[in-house]
Amino acid sequence: TEVSFTFTLKNTARVDGGANFPAVSYNSEELTAPPILIVGASGGVGKTNAAPQFTRKGLSQTTDVKGVPNTISLELSLNVAASDGSVVSVSGLTGSLTPTGSLTLGGADASLFGATAGTGAWDQSAGVLRLTVRSGQSVAPGRVVKVSFTVENPMTVPSP
Repeated sequence: TEVSFTFTLKNTARVDGGANFPAVSYNSEELTAPPILIVGASGGVGKTNAAPQFTRKGLSQTTDVKGVPNTISLELSLNVAASDGSVVSVSGLTGSLTPTGSLTLGGADASLFGATAGTGAWDQSAGVLRLTVRSGQSVAPGRVVKVSFTVENPMTVPSP
């Protein structure tokens, strides 16, 4: 099953060569793999913790023009299940003119995230959007999730 979501960010006047193009990451403290039961050929049983990592991640944006809304689309897949409370962070959006608060997510998979379905927690000063898997929801390993959001691009290229 393929999952998708979208959200829109407002861009500023043209930003140079993706200097503030976002990155997707997770914090190992926020997203951890539960123990996996392993049954050996001889019938022995053991447990292991797989290191959570992205098996697929992609980002695209609608514009790099300064000061205008920019819709960023995210596509990702993890090698482990993301249970409710797991957090995926989209960072590198520093300088955005979008104020701190809740951002509405778009796409078929938007409802998987947020305290209120279809929302993400936006931190303007940090330039980070946190997508928290909603209570009662989960994402299976290998499932491709697609969401989008819109932010307003910065008026200047942020310093590194």
